[in-house]
Amino acid sequence: MQCYSSALNDEQPRSFMGFMRLCNQFTAILAEYNRNYVLKAQKGLEQNPFPQEHVVDQLETFRDDFNHYLREVEEWANGVTASALVIETDLHSSPQVSPCNYFERVKTFRKNKVANVS
Repeated sequence: MQCYSSALNDEQPRSFMGFMRLCNQFTAILAEYNRNYVLKAQKGLEQNPFPQEHVVDQLETFRDDFNHYLREVEEWANGVTASALVIETDLHSSPQVSPCNYFERVKTFRKNKVANVS
């Protein structure tokens, strides 16, 4: 994200399609972070949970905030795409410039407790 931010400061988009590429790049970075860090961490902890409850509480707080952020980015991406389609009606023929508008959500970091039925 720091490299992306630096690139934004150095290279302003000079065209509509250039702006759309930057939107696509931002959501691609977010999707990769989500897939390769957040979701992998959640799946790993599903198999080997932390015994310390305070760590799980912190992860749950992060999960709630991150999922909220993903919802906001999805709303933003949908708005950008809807506005862009007014300008460039053939936008869907160039998927490399459309921002990602769906991100898989992180599930709970808490280990599911199975009811003991006797």
